[in-house]
Amino acid sequence: MIPPKQCLNLTKQAWTCGVNDIGKRLLRRFGLQVVRCAPVTLSGRAVHYLHIGKTAGKQIGHVIEQINRAQSDIRMIKNGHGVTLRSVLPGDAYFFSLRDPVGRFRSGFYSRKRMGRPRLNNPWSPSEGRIFAEFEHASDLAEALFCNDVRGRAAMAVMLTIGHVGNSQVDWFKKAGDIFSLRPPIWIIRQKHLEADVATLLRRLGIGQTVTLTDDPVQAHVNDYSGTRPMSELALEDIPLAFSRYAVLRPLRGMDGRTAGLHGDLSSWR
Repeated sequence: MIPPKQCLNLTKQAWTCGVNDIGKRLLRRFGLQVVRCAPVTLSGRAVHYLHIGKTAGKQIGHVIEQINRAQSDIRMIKNGHGVTLRSVLPGDAYFFSLRDPVGRFRSGFYSRKRMGRPRLNNPWSPSEGRIFAEFEHASDLAEALFCNDVRGRAAMAVMLTIGHVGNSQVDWFKKAGDIFSLRPPIWIIRQKHLEADVATLLRRLGIGQTVTLTDDPVQAHVNDYSGTRPMSELALEDIPLAFSRYAVLRPLRGMDGRTAGLHGDLSSWR
């Protein structure tokens, strides 16, 4: 793989791959918007995987490795979490995977709580240390998201601190418009139906190769939920609301546990 050439177009946008921070600052000084771009291939049809965090990306990466080893007509590219649809060059095909918000929230919380172990070992930041001292379980965090008190504010701060917990799956499609009419994906893989959806993706690409999923929980980066608190009904209610694009209109749950709507008493918001 090689990065595409840097180019400046009429929209004053700079595609940059492998440009250091000094170069990016210089581009910004000239009023150019810096856009992270996905890599392109030397040969074969490029098909990009947009890697939304905690949506079976490790398993899909395992599939991509098998496909690329077996043939060269199609080059499947597993992008990092920072590559969005807007970063993929126009004309390149793509697909992505999704997961139900509750499962993704839970997985992101416990993955970070164990510092990515055993596959990784990324120590907590000082703020993350305080987070996990305050919220022992994912359900505890979810239940506090809309509480109108100190704990509620701490919970919303978590959403800004832990990426796989706080970002929404739609973040990978910002400023892309209606992707299903303007730039439809080849297929969407649902984490819950991983094996069947991978098979459909390969069929739509005209790839007849048989692939396997890894059964190694470490390699697949699978969470062990033994000893964790089950998600409560309140948590199941709060998580989809937290990821709503209209969360700015979200209700706040008062100290007495009741929900105050948008037109409720806002005096305690401060």
